[in-house]
Amino acid sequence: MNDGGGKWRERGKAFRAEGIAFAIPMVMLVYPIGAALLGKYVAKYTGLPWLFPVILVAGLIVGVRECIRLIKLLNRLQK
Repeated sequence: MNDGGGKWRERGKAFRAEGIAFAIPMVMLVYPIGAALLGKYVAKYTGLPWLFPVILVAGLIVGVRECIRLIKLLNRLQK
């Protein structure tokens, strides 16, 4: 009674790969935008304008790092 489990496993891997591939551009948008909004809020209410670029750069770095992690995960999934 073989239900084709291998076929479903391959489809699951394909859907997971598509989800990860879709997440990469979303991460590159969400992290910098979120960091910019947070930096603007923190700089406004603390009176320290230099916090905005610091938080923005931190958001960019975290976004790039997360994208690298997702790309490595996608490569492992494709093997």
